[in-house]
Parts: sequence; structure tokens; C-alpha cells
Amino acid sequence: MHNKRTDNRGNDSDHSRLHWLTWIFILINLCVLSRFLQVQVINPDPWRSKAPAQYENRIRLAAKRGLIYDRHKKMLAMDLPSYSLALDPSLVRNSAQTALTLSEILGLPKQKIQQSIERHHQNRYLKICEDISEKQRHQMQALGLRELIVHRERKRYYPFDDLARSLLGLTDARHEGIAGIELAYNETLSGKDGWTILQRDGLNRNFTTVDYPIEPAMDGQHIILTVDYLYQTLIEEILKDGLSRYDAKWGSAVLMHPVTGEILAMVSLTGPRLMREHPDFQIRIRNRAIQDNYEPGSVFKVVTLAAALEEGVVTPQSLIYCENGDYVVNGTHIGDDHRAFQWLTVKQAMQVSSNIGLSKVSRQLGKETFYRYIQNFGFGNRTGLSLAAEASGLLRPLYQWDDFLNATVAFGQGISVTTLQLACMLSAVANGGELMKPQILRAILDSDGHRIQSPQPAVIRRVISENTARAVTEILESCVNEGTGIKAAIPGLRLAGKTGTAQKSVPGVTGYLPGAYESSFLGFWPAQSPDFVLVVTLDEPRHDTTSSQSAALIFARMVERISGLPPAQAVPEMLNEPQPVFTFSSYEKPAVYESERPENELVSPYFVPDVTGLSTRQAIRNLAVCGIIVSIEGHGRVCSQSLKPGLRVKETMNCHLVCE
Repeated sequence: MHNKRTDNRGNDSDHSRLHWLTWIFILINLCVLSRFLQVQVINPDPWRSKAPAQYENRIRLAAKRGLIYDRHKKMLAMDLPSYSLALDPSLVRNSAQTALTLSEILGLPKQKIQQSIERHHQNRYLKICEDISEKQRHQMQALGLRELIVHRERKRYYPFDDLARSLLGLTDARHEGIAGIELAYNETLSGKDGWTILQRDGLNRNFTTVDYPIEPAMDGQHIILTVDYLYQTLIEEILKDGLSRYDAKWGSAVLMHPVTGEILAMVSLTGPRLMREHPDFQIRIRNRAIQDNYEPGSVFKVVTLAAALEEGVVTPQSLIYCENGDYVVNGTHIGDDHRAFQWLTVKQAMQVSSNIGLSKVSRQLGKETFYRYIQNFGFGNRTGLSLAAEASGLLRPLYQWDDFLNATVAFGQGISVTTLQLACMLSAVANGGELMKPQILRAILDSDGHRIQSPQPAVIRRVISENTARAVTEILESCVNEGTGIKAAIPGLRLAGKTGTAQKSVPGVTGYLPGAYESSFLGFWPAQSPDFVLVVTLDEPRHDTTSSQSAALIFARMVERISGLPPAQAVPEMLNEPQPVFTFSSYEKPAVYESERPENELVSPYFVPDVTGLSTRQAIRNLAVCGIIVSIEGHGRVCSQSLKPGLRVKETMNCHLVCE
């Protein structure tokens, strides 16, 4: 009996364990099923989004960056295909052998490659080399090594190396603009990347399928600048030589068309002395023509003169007592560079660049009036040029002005400007009194080369009258022919210009730094019908520090070279109706490069309009709309035209207008 009860208890125990195991198994299945229900029915979205990553590979389709051209479609910046090499260290079986192979092909140190592989042996990606050659790429692919990864990329290429580098800027490793034009128009140039989806098998191999969508890349748009490659080249060449000759820290130059505001050249160069002190690449690409402020010195007397003539407080023949070279204002002495003058006319004061003479002119103007003209000429504000990091200069608020500051600003001390601001100011004098908005963008083309945007010349405001502009021009001509700018004179060419030598103040030094000067020269030509405005600045020249001995000579060399080149295209659409003071007689089409000359001239849909009896500006506008090149003789209303009205317009047509 005892044995039977024991057996029954054993059987009951086995049944109990089986019972609990059954319930545990059921609970486990219920948990699994509930998890399945949650994942597949209740909340499937997170898992659906993760699943494609197991068998799909999304690939970026890089957009081509747009091209940058000069005004004649000479290419200044472009994209070229490039390749980079990486590897998967986790797949490398023999690091020494792999390093040796790569070293022989790439010319890199074997030890360095091997150490990198061993240091990152648990990683899946290691960058080895950027921008490998086509030959090296083929050699890599011929090896057939699974661990090697060759990427096809694009790099930015500048056909003329460092030409206009401070203006064009550069791109970073991500192909994004970080300076200059590349930064200012990055969104236009960069385009929009696309994408495609490849399937991936169990061996991690990619293959295409028509079942997946694709978003093609949108290539960037192209930009045509107002800059002329030839002018930019020769100005850089001459300025570079000048920096070495006069041992200046840096130099800048801006060449503009005074009627349209188009910038034909913008140069900023770092001298050998500054490069030795700061051998940083950022120094070389700094666009000092718009980013660096400096006291302009006597070139600012043009503003003082123009304001005084416009207000009628003086005439070119008004006499000024120049205090025998020592003028005291608010207890502080103002001198005329160790020279002593008694009585000078306003014209003579400009010719000899008398600080005292122009200080007395600004005194007659009064602080409020003088300040207003300085602002109207664009100083104290950015010019509106579409480039990043443009400086506004330094113009103290009017409430800080006293008689002494009013006197010193008259000859360019106590105010800071940029080279571009000076060029805009002088353009207003050269074009008859209108301050133009400077332009660097001539056109935007789509990726297929069709023009989609062409900015037009824009007048900011009228600053002085045409009569005042004419009077200032005559005085500036005399400054070149008889005054301090005589070394800028060129036989047979009527030049208007002004020298400027300013003492330099630096942070941490009270007053002005002994022996440190800014040497500048600005001018325009031909004086009777200006086509070009040019401003040249040297920072701290150590040899021949005065402008008449340095900047003026550099200016003259540039003018000689520019005058020997085909004139820039300048058929502006005039925005205002008043009659022009000057006769713009140099509206000729620039030389066409042989590689760009069309085999057959295209016939336009326009016919030659009848412009007789119209004002000069109306005639220019009507002919320019039809694409006709204009030259003008005289000024006033058109009395005859060389092209017969009603003729079909061809691409190379020129029309000569006689006005009276």
C-alpha cells in the first residue's frame, strides 16, 4: 500500500510540472503573438521605415556647380571630375601588404598608411587620399581589392589660377562657396542635389531596378560677371609689380564704367612684406577693395570741392587765404606739408592739394551741409554690391562733429572709406552727377545656357548738377596737367584725377603712426567723355610714400595699358531723361575672341528705329533694346543717324549718331 501511494504522488508531480510548462509555453506564445500584433497591426510605422535600410541604398546624385564667366564669356571658374580613395579597414587581411601597394601607387609614406589602417581596424571607413589622378584610379580598380572604395566627386577649378581670386573666392570640401562670388551667389551656383535608390543583396552588392523612383540633380545656374578678364589681368600684373617696387603691405584697385556702374576689374593683392609677416591663405583671398577701411587723404578733397561748388559758396576762381602754411583750428595746427601759401584760388588749392585751402572751403559750407553731401556721395554706408563682408567705412555722427573735425574731413582725415566707395563717388562726378549702384553681376544663365536674368543699371540718387560735375572735371584735369598729379599725365589723353597721401592710424597707437601712409590716386578718362573710372590704393609703401611718386605712376601705367586694349562694351540703358553733360563717344563692341566668334551672324527680329529728334539718352535706349552698338558725336538731340530706319538689325550693327 505504501508503494502505491508513493507512485501516485510521483504521477501527480509529473502532471503538475507538465501543467505549468504548458501554461508557460502558452504565455510565451501569447507574448510573441501580442508583440507580432503590436508590430504588424497596432504600430507598424517605425518598423516599416527601418526595413528598407536592410535592402535599399539611397545614393546622392551630386549637382554640377555653375560656371563663372567674365563679361565676354571667358571662363573663370568651373567644375572638373575628381576621385578620392578610401578603404574598409575591417576587410583588410594584411595591413602591411595593403599599405605597401597603396604607397607605390599614391606615393604616400607606407608606414603612415599602415598605422592608420591598424589604428582604425574596427572601423568600416577610412579616407586615404583626395583628388587622385585618372591613372591612379584605374590602377586601384585593377587591383580588385574588396576593401578599396573609390568615390567619384567634383572639384572647383580656376583656369587662370589666382587671377581675381579675392573677387571670385573659393569653395570648401563640401563644394560650398565660402568667400567672394562663390559665397555671394552660392545658392545660384550650387543647384540642387538629386537621389536614386539601389537594391542591395545579401553580399552587400548594389544593383539598379526600375521599381524605385529617382530624383535627378538640378545643376547650378551660370553667372556672367561685369569683370573684363583682360583688364583684370593687366591691373593685377601692374599692381603686383608696384607692391614689390614700393614695398607696400597691400594694394587694391577698382575699375568702373561711370555710366552703368559696372565693375570692369576689382583687384586686391597682398604684398611680399605682409605675406612674410602673415603667411596665411586667408590674407591672400581678402577682398581689401571692399573689406578694408582707411583714411583717404587728399583724394577726398573732390567731395569737398563738389559740395562747395554745388552750394555756390565758392567758384573755381574764389580766393582763399592759406595762412602762410599754418592754420589753427580749436587750438590745433593744420599745415600744408611744409609748404607756405598766402592767397590761392580754389582751383589752385586743388592743384597744389592745400589742406588749409580746402579746410576753409568746408568751413564756408558748414558742418550740416558738408555732412549731407558726404552721405549723399555714399560714404558711411555700404554701396549695395552683392558681395559678403563689405565694409561701410567710418563716418562719425553729426553730433560728434566740431570745427576741427569739419576741417580735417575736408582733406580726408577723420573719416574712413573703401576703395569701392571712392570709385562710386568719382563715377558720380564723371557721369554728370548721378551716384550709380555698383554692379558685379552682368547676367545669370540657366544650366542650358539660356539667359534668365540681366540686372539693369540703377541710379541711387543725383548728388550734384551736371554743371558742377563739369566744373569739378575741369579742375581735376588741371590737377593732372599742372598740379600734384602731373606724373599721371599721358600725352594725347585727357585725364582728370587727384592724388592722396594720408597718414595712417592703427589700433593701440595714439594719433598717427610715424612713417606710415596710405597712398592713393583716383581719376577718369577721357575727361571730355569718360569711359573709365580707376582708383588705386597702396597701404604703407616704404619707398616713395607720397601718392605723386607711387600711386600716380601705377595709375598711369594702368591707363596706358587699358587704353591700348579694345574698349569695354558700354551701351547702358539710361534710366533718367535729363540731357547728359558729356558726349559718350566710345560705345564700341569689345573684341570677340576667335574661339567664340560665330560662323554666321544671327539676324534679330528687330528693325532699326528712327531716333532723329530724340534726346541722346532716348536714342541710346531705343537702339540698345535692338542690340545695336552706338557711337555718338556731340550732345543734345539727334540730328542724323548712320543706319537707315527700317533696316533689319544684324548682330554686329553699329549706328553713329550726330547730335547738336
